[in-house]
Amino acid sequence: MFSSDEILQHLCCLKQQKPGKHPNNIDRKRKRVPEELNWTKKSIFFELEYWSKLKLRHNIDVMHVEKNVCDSVVGTLLNIEKMLELQRQPVAEGAVAMTEAEICEKVLGQKSGYVKGLGFGPKPISFSKFRPSSSEREIELEHRLAKTQLLVETQQQQLETQQDRIDQLEALVQKQNQQHHQQFEEILRHLRSSQGSS
Repeated sequence: MFSSDEILQHLCCLKQQKPGKHPNNIDRKRKRVPEELNWTKKSIFFELEYWSKLKLRHNIDVMHVEKNVCDSVVGTLLNIEKMLELQRQPVAEGAVAMTEAEICEKVLGQKSGYVKGLGFGPKPISFSKFRPSSSEREIELEHRLAKTQLLVETQQQQLETQQDRIDQLEALVQKQNQQHHQQFEEILRHLRSSQGSS
């Protein structure tokens, strides 16, 4: 059985290689050198400073996980990258740097409603400004009605054309049935007359 230091030494010999159909993989099968033994890859957790010293490898540090998840969620919600970018911008001579409140307002926008100590903020934009007026709505409805009527008329003409074609085909089938019936009758008469004569 290997000690943790021996395992770490073996894993340090592994080359960084992308698995599967990565463009860098020329051959499908990976050629192994004897130093690699049975190892296929080095876990990214070995980059944590305490990982190689753990007795139980899957005993991850909850504190690191909580911190990383919290940083990620808060950073996404507050757009921290944009705030830091604004904070690092150089300030021109004689100008005053933006305060944290100004940066937050610029990145996150101003929230309407009551703010403690400031009273009520700006009112939200009314959506009635974006709704079309009744005359515009009527014009739009009339236009849609005209398009629908044109579509109905076109389909009605197509139906009439198809019905005419069906009627023609039915007449043709009836005519052919009569011809076949007459031919059949003639064949029967001919057979009866030939049997009667013999």
